[in-house]
Amino acid sequence: MSRVKIEICLGSSCFARGNDKLLPVIKQYIKANSLEEKVDFRGELCTGLCRKEPHIKINGEVLYGINTTNIATILDNYFYSFAHE
Repeated sequence: MSRVKIEICLGSSCFARGNDKLLPVIKQYIKANSLEEKVDFRGELCTGLCRKEPHIKINGEVLYGINTTNIATILDNYFYSFAHE
């Protein structure tokens, strides 16, 4: 299995709209699920998608509507699908 690339926008708009709270939640998820060796998690500067709301990318796929309430379910679904390909 190749490494999963998760990118979180750290531009000022996304950061102020919620990615500041998502950052530690995603880090904790990766650690709690022992995914450190399977995930390349990094921040990126503004992606120009500010008007679409805070977002993350997983392997290049942009995901919107992400918040601290639904991120664990989104990641659970992704890693379950990824593991069963």
